Amino acid sequence: MFASVASVYAQSVPSDVGASSTGLPPALRKRINSRKKDYIHFLENLMEEVQRARHAKGKVGPHAAAFALLGMINWIYQWHKPEGELQAQNLIPQFTDLIFGGIFT
Repeated sequence: MFASVASVYAQSVPSDVGASSTGLPPALRKRINSRKKDYIHFLENLMEEVQRARHAKGKVGPHAAAFALLGMINWIYQWHKPEGELQAQNLIPQFTDLIFGGIFT
């Protein structure tokens, strides 16, 4: 599930969720900000659902977990090298273990 969410997100978001849209026309800025909020709410709901399903006793709330995941995904472009050691088939399982093992324990 995480791999498909990360893949869809990475392919559908033209810039990171934290990017400023202040220089855009008001109608476009409103549309982009609405889309950002939709992604955040989707991830918060997903995190809450996984926590419930796993009977997680962690102290990380769905809101913080969603932003942590977005931060991980949004920063990839800064360091990922397609020809490097961390190919998608290696990176996705590691991110999955980190987010679900680190946040939902």
